[in-house]
Amino acid sequence: MNTLSDIIVLGNAAADAGEPLVDNWPQMRGALLMFGRAAGGPDQVTASSFESRFPADFKALCAEERALIPNSRVYTTARTHIARLLAALGEISNPWEELRMMIRRANHPEIERCLPGLATPAKAVGLAPAQITTDWVWSLDGERGVLSEEQLQRRFDRERRHGKAPKAKLACSVRQRLRQGVSVFNRLFQIPEIAASGLLPPEPIAAPPVYDRQGRLKLDLPSILTHYHAAAPETRRDGLPQVWQAMCNAGIYMPTDNPTADDMLAPDMWTRITQLQPCDTGVTNASWRQYISRARQLLLPHVTHPVSASDTLPQWLDRMTLKTTDRMPLFQLWWLLIDRDMTDVTPDDILDLATWRELWSQMPSRLKPRTWTIYERRARALMSRHATVQIDPYRIVTRAWADLPKNAKAALDPIRKTAERALLRPLDLSPEWVAQQGLHSAQEMEVTDTLREVFLSAALGRRPDPAAVAWEALRTAIRGQGISTIGLAKVSSLAIDDSKAPVDLTLEWATKKAAQMDQKKRAEFTIHLRKLDSLLSISDLAPILYAEPIGAVPDLRKRGKIEPPEKIMRETDAVTAAHRLQPSTCREARATVRKAWTEVANTVIDVKIDTLEELLSVAVTAKLDQPTHRKVARLLKNMTSMQGPA
Repeated sequence: MNTLSDIIVLGNAAADAGEPLVDNWPQMRGALLMFGRAAGGPDQVTASSFESRFPADFKALCAEERALIPNSRVYTTARTHIARLLAALGEISNPWEELRMMIRRANHPEIERCLPGLATPAKAVGLAPAQITTDWVWSLDGERGVLSEEQLQRRFDRERRHGKAPKAKLACSVRQRLRQGVSVFNRLFQIPEIAASGLLPPEPIAAPPVYDRQGRLKLDLPSILTHYHAAAPETRRDGLPQVWQAMCNAGIYMPTDNPTADDMLAPDMWTRITQLQPCDTGVTNASWRQYISRARQLLLPHVTHPVSASDTLPQWLDRMTLKTTDRMPLFQLWWLLIDRDMTDVTPDDILDLATWRELWSQMPSRLKPRTWTIYERRARALMSRHATVQIDPYRIVTRAWADLPKNAKAALDPIRKTAERALLRPLDLSPEWVAQQGLHSAQEMEVTDTLREVFLSAALGRRPDPAAVAWEALRTAIRGQGISTIGLAKVSSLAIDDSKAPVDLTLEWATKKAAQMDQKKRAEFTIHLRKLDSLLSISDLAPILYAEPIGAVPDLRKRGKIEPPEKIMRETDAVTAAHRLQPSTCREARATVRKAWTEVANTVIDVKIDTLEELLSVAVTAKLDQPTHRKVARLLKNMTSMQGPA
């Protein structure tokens, strides 16, 4: 039986012969002598009893023995090295040490470096490498994020030494170290010598479990829900796994349960699901609403019992959908109708201003304001398309604001847009509502006084503006001809502000109003003036319109354009028609001719121009901008090509 003294003698002889037992024999000999001294002499400790005589825990030694060893770190390091030496000499049986030596002989230092992540907890409970199982590994405290007092103390000591806390959380570091150990342990099965040594278990360790955001074990879907999930399109599968995880976390179902779509969509059950708190769902309330919405859509095709009315659109609403994105606005409208027990209604009933305003007055917390606005606007457009009597309630509101006197419009401008979005006409407003708008005191006083005047005028039955009455009569007559009046307000509102009826419009007035507009508004204004001009040819409308067509409105913001002779414009149309140019290019050619004629008429004196060719020839040398010069040259080229070779 060999003692530590015998090992020292053997090691000295080997070192003298030039073949030491280990590379660091002097340090190893010192460790043997230290342990021998603690035991009363090296000859008092046998090799086979070394590990029992000196346990892994330094605190298990008696006080006298601990006093002979510098500290626990020196003890642990020296004990490990001695145990490895004894195992190498065959004095003790240590499967972990045998495995380590085989790894070293196979030249895999990265495996040897990471293996303690698994070997350390296994040695602590006395498990050999061959006894390790998957269930045991993934049940360890390190995998579950449970920390020991020793680990916490080591982290505290490290922070105190370095003066700062490590970036990685301790629980994550411990779990990562264990998983690295498992990873390299599984690699040992790929080394033939180790795989055939009998030191490894029959099978590699299986993949680790997956956790949710709160560190809880992530559950697989049961078989029925897995079937539903697989049958759904890939883009719509998100939601059901998260809902199942939260239900199990909350104790609504056990992981071993196997519910059907009917079970989950039962009213009482679904109410419980929708009311789960973030501590169970692991996500914000907004994300949870998205998950349950997607899960519900995935489950609905698999129900066998009738679902609630709110899950399907009635046929009269379903027929209104023009595109896929119409369904959600109509669903939102349908839910609002169900809440108010208004399921038996028509589009005309819904579009009543008071009804529509009340329906959309309270935005659900699950929606964002922009989404709510989009839903309301689209649902209103679809209802208006299918109504027979009622018109868009928003148009009723905006028209009520447009019909106010000019001074009232200016005074109420700070609240107008807000009121229109809330579908409130001037006569629908109250002092309390005005007080909630956050106006300055002077502004609020002016708005309140103006509203008081508006209410007083309405109460006294103020004589309506004759111009407004005339324009309303024209609007009605135009509709009677089956012609749309969209855009008429672009002209009528300006005319009413100036107390001008349709019969009072003149080119002079139109020119003056156009000069006060930017380019976009001026273009819209002139377009609708031309539409009014076109109505003069209708015998039923001509008596309530101005006598002569207004025609093109000169641009007084600069010098203005001068209309060329009709003959030159006909020649321009002939050139563009001969080359079969696009309508936009034809319009561009006419605009170029007008611009060239205006420039020539204002700068060239004593030159008579009767034809398009004469105009373009002179315009080539006129002071036009470069783009216009190119257009003139191109038009001249097109005209010359029509004439052919001389």
